[in-house]
Order: sequence, then C-alpha cells, then structure tokens
Amino acid sequence: HIGFQFTNGEGLETILEGITITNGVAQNGGGALFVESSPTLRNVIFLENHAGPRSGIDGSGGAFLAYSYASPHFIDCTFQSNSCNWAGSAVCVYVFCEPIFTACTFYDNWADGPGGAVFNYWGCNSTFVDCTFAGNVNTALYGWPYTFFSYVSDLDLQNCTVYGNSSEVVFIHNY
Repeated sequence: HIGFQFTNGEGLETILEGITITNGVAQNGGGALFVESSPTLRNVIFLENHAGPRSGIDGSGGAFLAYSYASPHFIDCTFQSNSCNWAGSAVCVYVFCEPIFTACTFYDNWADGPGGAVFNYWGCNSTFVDCTFAGNVNTALYGWPYTFFSYVSDLDLQNCTVYGNSSEVVFIHNY
C-alpha cells in the first residue's frame, strides 16, 4: 500500500502538513507518488517506506516517486530509513520534474541501485536548499555507487551538508 498519491494535477496550494508517512510499500514510490502534480509538503516525515519487492531489481523511490512534470515542494521534511531495490532510496524524480527541497534532512536511507539518497533522471531539475544528507547507503549491488545520481538532468545543491554517506557523492551526466 502506498501512503499518498497526488495524480490529479494538484498545485502548490494543496498542502500536506505535520504528518508521518510510514511503512508504505509499492512497486515505485513507497511513501508517496506524484504524477503531473505539484503539492506542498511541510513538516512531513517519510519513515521506513519501501519501493519494490524484497528481491529483484525493480522498485524506485523508497520515500517517493515524482513522475512526468511533477514539481512538489518539500519544506522542513525528514526522509529517514527509506529503502528501494533499484533507484533513489529517498527521492526518485523521473521525466521533466522540478521538485524543490528546503531545510530537509535525509538520513539512513539505502538503495541497491543508483542514488543512495537521490535519483534524478531525464530532464529533471531538482533543487536542494539548506538540506542535510547523512548516513545514506548505496550498496552498489547493480553498480553506480553514488549518493546523488543525476542523468540528463540538473541537480542544484545550495548550502547543503553532506557527510557520512557510504558511497561516492555525485554522478552527473548530461549530453
């Protein structure tokens, strides 16, 4: 079961605030799924969510998956102990998304594929301001041992603290 789904064009005026999303499990986006939606999440805790089955290579976005022009805004959110069998243990953004993270913490998340904390793929522009990334693990089971993985996308880290993660820090590939 997935925690929340935003799939009806919700905008920034749609606000989710002050809750904990925990133990969500889905093929992709264990805690939340955003498709062509851009709500505001404030003081939300994503705790122990999982994407994918407990075995196999599929499953992206342990805490959440944003897909296809989704641009949610996260303010003072915590992403803790989320996991996935493939990409982006906490954050997985895919296909022209532009999420913004302000004063968020990411710790003790793990992925077997690229993005021990963040997976940013195909035309996405993800911005992180005053965020902290610590203790995130990328097992590199399928290669790509990076805390941040960005492919044909822009990754903007502003005044962020990154320490104690188990993998190399950043992979960025643009044509």
